[in-house]
Amino acid sequence: MVRRAREFSRIRLASQLTFPIQSLLSGRGLRASLDDWFGESEIEETPIPYSCITTNLSAGTVVVHRHGKLRTWTRASSSIPGIFPPVLDKEAVHIDGGVLNNLPTDVIREMGAGYVVAVDVGSNLVAAADDAAGPVEQISSVANSVKPSILDLLIRVSTISSDARAATLRQQCDLLLLPQIYDLGLLNFRGYQLAIESGYKTTKEKIGDLQQGVSELWDSRPSRQDLSTRDNQDWISERSTR
Repeated sequence: MVRRAREFSRIRLASQLTFPIQSLLSGRGLRASLDDWFGESEIEETPIPYSCITTNLSAGTVVVHRHGKLRTWTRASSSIPGIFPPVLDKEAVHIDGGVLNNLPTDVIREMGAGYVVAVDVGSNLVAAADDAAGPVEQISSVANSVKPSILDLLIRVSTISSDARAATLRQQCDLLLLPQIYDLGLLNFRGYQLAIESGYKTTKEKIGDLQQGVSELWDSRPSRQDLSTRDNQDWISERSTR
């Protein structure tokens, strides 16, 4: 993964500027990288169950993708509106799922996950979980210290609706990781090493909480005997009903 991140970081965004009919960037580098990484692999073939979300612009809804080409729906899930071109599928226009849900803890919970770990890298501009300052003051502070580019503004606009739900979405996970990457722009691909180090440091600090949470979940699971008894009771109840 580090090797692939290094290769991807060499993409020059300036070389992919295009006439902005749908987007500022052509997305050629992104498509080529995803084709190389995933080939013809399907989402349902992943060893660990995987899903991603997109925003269906045609219907104005969030779509959860559990089937289909990995390269197609990973690209759609990364298609920040105005920056990368959208993905068209069956007359529907799909863009980055972060427009409506930038931290899909609710989606993972609904899929049946017993212990949810959320990594929130999308709301660094808004607030860390325990920051005292409100969102307005924080954004003003960032704006005063850094002049945002047009790409930064497009990214901010595309996720501001989702960020308003950040507090609710954070509450739907068991463990929240907040890597400190305030100075790392979303399109700063060459900053991948900083992102890796920050993620490693944050996870290392929380590893004890993770182990404890998983252990408690494991201890609370029903035993085989309980499951067997429950199955027998269900069978007896079903037979009685018939």
